[in-house]
Amino acid sequence: MATTTSVTDSTRAVLAGDGAARDHFVVGAAFLVLGAALSLFAALQLVFPGLAGDIAFLSLGRIRPMGTNTLLYGWLLLAQIGAAYYLLPRIVGTGLAWERAARASLLLGGAGLLGGLYALAIGHNKGREYLEFTLWANALIFLALVAAAVIVTRTVQAAADRPLGTAAWFIVGSSWWAALVFLVGAIPNVGGVNSAIQTAFFHAGFFGLFLAAGGIGILYYLIPAITGRETPAPSRLTLVAFWSLAFAWSWTGQSALVFGPGPDWLETVAAAFSIALFVPVLAVLTDLARSLHGRWDLLRASLPLQFAAAGIALFALLPLINLVSALRSSGAIVGLTDWGGSYEIVAIGAFTLWLSAFIRFVRPGRSVRWTRFHLWATVAGVGLVAVARWFAGLQQGLTWVGGANSLEVIAAGDGFRNSVVPLAGPYWIAAAGLTLFLAGQIVFLFCVLRGAPAPAPDLEPAGPIDDADPPVAMPRLLAGVAGLFLVAALFVLVFPALERGLTEGTIRGDVTRDFAGT
Repeated sequence: MATTTSVTDSTRAVLAGDGAARDHFVVGAAFLVLGAALSLFAALQLVFPGLAGDIAFLSLGRIRPMGTNTLLYGWLLLAQIGAAYYLLPRIVGTGLAWERAARASLLLGGAGLLGGLYALAIGHNKGREYLEFTLWANALIFLALVAAAVIVTRTVQAAADRPLGTAAWFIVGSSWWAALVFLVGAIPNVGGVNSAIQTAFFHAGFFGLFLAAGGIGILYYLIPAITGRETPAPSRLTLVAFWSLAFAWSWTGQSALVFGPGPDWLETVAAAFSIALFVPVLAVLTDLARSLHGRWDLLRASLPLQFAAAGIALFALLPLINLVSALRSSGAIVGLTDWGGSYEIVAIGAFTLWLSAFIRFVRPGRSVRWTRFHLWATVAGVGLVAVARWFAGLQQGLTWVGGANSLEVIAAGDGFRNSVVPLAGPYWIAAAGLTLFLAGQIVFLFCVLRGAPAPAPDLEPAGPIDDADPPVAMPRLLAGVAGLFLVAALFVLVFPALERGLTEGTIRGDVTRDFAGT
């Protein structure tokens, strides 16, 4: 009888934290619809330039960052934190630490986002992509990230006698990386070239170390839960996947600035690590396939698994898109064009599908038909936008390169305007894709609001780990997370800042010397 009471108490403790997770899902899904709507309105302004009229806060320069930031900080950030609050207690078998603080962190993050959006609407923009918010709004978001990281860590530490499984590695690591990346990226009053390098470092860290790592952790829990199997013990491949992702992704930021601000050696480093980025991605894909071995038939039967698989397919494209920008031969064509926007939409699409898979699993909708519509509207919408931006980027880049080879100035003035006219087709396609995406997310919001909670299988933590595959203890994990991040920040941020003469881009400098020589 005592054993039965103990199990019941443990289950109640685990379920007690589901309320905080659900709050994050509901608020996140609402921001997802808002962000998709704002992004669609921005896309329509490229098709109908006079759509906003003379209303300042509806102008493209304000609406577009409002939409992107809402998707990143309102949807992906909050929903991923909510997923961590839901799955970690089930992994370690204890209740969520400090549930009231978890709800307070949601209020902090939401207040920071709303304040930042208001500042953007009235024209207060810091001019740094994904970091446009005012200092006080960034401070609230940072406090929310720190609170979430502490809650996640304390939850795992409460079960010190349990082995620290793979999903927990990625969830705990991503929570602290999010706080560190945001802290370094939002440092104010960094000007000139160093500001561009700082922003690029933030881009790579936020997408790779937080969104990708956290999403992978969710998959390491979700796929065994769907298949009904015990969570597999971490293998050497798992270790390679985690530590190579931790090491490689944050060094790739400068790939977005090839032939732009920054020293040439930093571009070379970004290109090298963009190639190395295939190692963690392939390791993760191989390791996840291990969980599905012999159960591939579930891809047809399980809608959450279909969401996850579609997100994995998009995720596999990220290192390829990044590498095309990082290599100088291809970056000379697609750099600083709409091609870069394809990385953003593919990443948002992949992580949205993963979170949708998780939420659909723990709160299944009442209609299979509408769930299928949500899946295909999301995949088709993201696909259309990505293809449109690939073609637009190639068209822009080849036009500019052609003008440079013919010694015609078409990247400025009337020449630039003429080079934009042929982009009308891709812009129409992008607007159609975002319309589909928005429709799917509206359906998803209703599912989150009305979906009934379905108790997921009570999975036991990973089984015993032998001497050949040693576990990663919490102190070692946190030391590695912080250490690898600080090394990357030292080489990618501090060392470039110590260089002098970084006052002009590479191409401009070369051209100036050439003309001076003539």
